[in-house]
Amino acid sequence: MKLFSKIRTAGVALALTLVSMPLAMADSRTTAIDEVMAAQEATNKQAYVQYEMKGTLFSPVGIGNLLLNGNVVDLKPAKKGQDRVTKADAHGTAELVMLGSQKSLSTPVEAYAETQGKKLTEYMKTDKGWEQTTVPFTMPTEEEIAKSMKEYRATISSAELLKEDSREKVYKVTGDWNKILDLQDKDAKKSMKVSGVDVAELLRQVKDVEYTMAVDKKTHRITVLSMDLTPLLQTVGTQLMDAAAAQDKNLDKKQLEMMKAMLKGSSLNLNVLLRYEKGRDVVIPTEARNAKVIMEKK
Repeated sequence: MKLFSKIRTAGVALALTLVSMPLAMADSRTTAIDEVMAAQEATNKQAYVQYEMKGTLFSPVGIGNLLLNGNVVDLKPAKKGQDRVTKADAHGTAELVMLGSQKSLSTPVEAYAETQGKKLTEYMKTDKGWEQTTVPFTMPTEEEIAKSMKEYRATISSAELLKEDSREKVYKVTGDWNKILDLQDKDAKKSMKVSGVDVAELLRQVKDVEYTMAVDKKTHRITVLSMDLTPLLQTVGTQLMDAAAAQDKNLDKKQLEMMKAMLKGSSLNLNVLLRYEKGRDVVIPTEARNAKVIMEKK
């Protein structure tokens, strides 16, 4: 179970990196990238964000679906001396349907997060009850956000307008993945280690990452992000299998090769819908707040 816990932690870090990455990349050299930048700036100003996330994993043995919806609330202080309030929640299901069989495995997902001072606390409900994790974290200041925006401009490789109608514009953006990783926080890098394997370093084997972005023409805010994460899945998955084989000398080599072959025939796609009206309040359950705290290593 400890291994699964580490994988989940790495997965959360990777997911946050991937989802936030498109919202921070722009350049002023072309019209398309100018508009991507404008969409980023308009999105950053929103205090309330509702999201619907769907991840689809296809493999030769089954289909996995992750369906999540939730809210992100980021309320800046109205007066000097007040704390910034940032909370988020996630509700949904993770499902695995075996091909050629009517059997399916489904697991409910319920999680919350909030910033308190210089720490980020995550609450996740598992089959054993609530689990609480605290990591060092400080919300960036306006100056830090402006600096990071300038830094991320250098990570963009290209951007092009794919299509346009009366309601929205859709862009294809390509980013230099190695430059993106170079800008990640050191604490975030440490959290992406699984069984002694540095997942961030594995990701460096992927040169570029592509995604599409839909932008509302009236509000200039991002409404849809779609990504094909297959290269990341195959690169990281294969290396983690090799790491597991190195640690477990009794692992059957034929079984390992079969698993690699299945991974090579697998794909992973992520689609996120964003809305900006005030959603339901993020209320963290009492039993979650009272759960045992697992302090992450610095």
